Amino acid sequence: MAEFLRSADDLGGGFVPRASDIYIAVMGVTGAGKSTLISTCTEKEVKIGHDLQACTRGLGVYPCSLFKNKNVYLVDTPGFDDTNRTDKEVLKEIAFWLGSSYKQRIRLSGIIYLHRITDNRMQGSARKNLYMFNKLCGPNALQHVILATTMWERLSDEGIGVKHEKELVETEDFWGFMVRQGSQVRRHYNTRQSARELLQIFVSSNDPPVALKIQEEMVDAHRRLDETSAGRELDSILAQEREKYRREFEEMKAEMKEALTARDIEMTEIIRQSQRELLDKIEAIDRDRQEMKVSLENMYSERIAELENQLRHQQNANSEMHKSMREKLVSMKFEDLNNSEPQDWKMVSRNSDFKSEEGLENNSRLGREADPPKSSPTPPHSPSDTWVTRGFFDIPDEFHPVIFIHDENWFFGRGGKDDYYELPSDVGDFLSGGKNNDVGFISAGVHDCIYVVCTGKDTGNRIFKSGLVSLVYMELNSWLDSASRPQILEFSLGPNWDYFARDARHDTQCSLPENFPTGEFDTQIEKVAFGYDDTYVVVFSDGTVKYHLGKHYPHLATELDSWWEAKIVAIQLDVKHPSSWIAIFGNGIVMYHADPSAAWTNDLRDWAIKNYNVRWW
Repeated sequence: MAEFLRSADDLGGGFVPRASDIYIAVMGVTGAGKSTLISTCTEKEVKIGHDLQACTRGLGVYPCSLFKNKNVYLVDTPGFDDTNRTDKEVLKEIAFWLGSSYKQRIRLSGIIYLHRITDNRMQGSARKNLYMFNKLCGPNALQHVILATTMWERLSDEGIGVKHEKELVETEDFWGFMVRQGSQVRRHYNTRQSARELLQIFVSSNDPPVALKIQEEMVDAHRRLDETSAGRELDSILAQEREKYRREFEEMKAEMKEALTARDIEMTEIIRQSQRELLDKIEAIDRDRQEMKVSLENMYSERIAELENQLRHQQNANSEMHKSMREKLVSMKFEDLNNSEPQDWKMVSRNSDFKSEEGLENNSRLGREADPPKSSPTPPHSPSDTWVTRGFFDIPDEFHPVIFIHDENWFFGRGGKDDYYELPSDVGDFLSGGKNNDVGFISAGVHDCIYVVCTGKDTGNRIFKSGLVSLVYMELNSWLDSASRPQILEFSLGPNWDYFARDARHDTQCSLPENFPTGEFDTQIEKVAFGYDDTYVVVFSDGTVKYHLGKHYPHLATELDSWWEAKIVAIQLDVKHPSSWIAIFGNGIVMYHADPSAAWTNDLRDWAIKNYNVRWW
């Protein structure tokens, strides 16, 4: 494997490393002149960036042509402000090369750290790069570092540069500490001679090559990347960024409530999109922090898989190119046969007349009218003239079905026996872990957060949380996590941060839509099903049902009115597809309406047949 990796990653610059070889790493922020310096010193062209996209991808090793009697190699590295990759990816790339080369007995003779003298102050990205550089090296290696300023030729007044240089050296958090540890300060004037003078410091040195701190940590001490000094520093930076995004997200919650109260649909969508972007950033940070928990051996495996994937893509690309060339040759050969009159083609489309069903407006049993509907974004659409599928089952002594549908995820169960489900991997792992015999509720809310609530009179509540639930549902989490919380009897999430939960003491925790039924109802609500936008179905303990469906969930309003004497045992509305719903009644009737793209219908039918002997028609 070692020989393969040496060839694949060019650890030694394409040559078998020798003890007398000199390796010098070039580091610094993006745009500091790393690739320009290396191009000046080598006979190889190094891509230089003059736009917003960073050029250095991976670590490149280039032979230096300035010294005839020495084999000198320059290592080009990406900066931690790379425009194409995250800081985690950059750290993994640098750590992989340094760890792999260290195991191959390749040692650095020194490091040149570049900084633009034209920068008026030490910006955030420059500070981060410098902190990460210090953690990568460790204090014992700083005497092998040259701190070189660049871009002197761009100054109109060299005195400004001298002032900036003095500030860098005298400020402890900038270069001060490093200089005290033995780092040298030099200027690079973007000439071949200036570059040679920088490299000559290491070429003529009698000091032995140096081992960087991250090399000792990952290779000698066998630590994971997140356990190294550099890994801990980056994790701290990522944690701060995550906290900043979390605060911004919390501030937007109040703005969202104001927009919902004002029924400002346009503003609601703008805020919702901003929240999605923030949560995407938080999820990306969480992934990066998790993916840093990797050893050097794991990175070997990842790299081999990556190289094999690249090889397959290249082979496929070559195959497609050859196919395209053959087709072009055939086309050219028979071009003279294609001069007949062009054929008139007619595009035929089938037009379907969709009926709007009466009775889908706001209604309620016992004449209790719901509030007028608000305007809402156009939902995914389903013809209203499609059929409702019905079934009849044998009513068991204990009847506690658990149903859940949410886009491409679903769960059908009754206390862990013969469950049918398709769920995200972490939720599936929890359910298959042998502790799901008392699943009471599964519900999904905004940003695909999923709760699994396991309840039992003797076992108490066990709750599994998937996604960013701890951030999105902070008040609900606190309520659920109470040590004295009795058995949960109702639990449901909805869009726009809606939720309803009730325990055996009839204590409730809820955040409800504006048009939700009001009054003294806390101890009366038995079930709540939230749907798309602000739709809902509420079942009260006396059997009364109140709903607001608008023109969503075809046929459901009619069915609820038709079976008003039968108590609803379970009901579920798909928040993502407002044409999909399931209802189970205490008189033995089960029915559903599915979006044409729904994949859960077969599992529902099989589950109902196996557990309740349902006869479908």
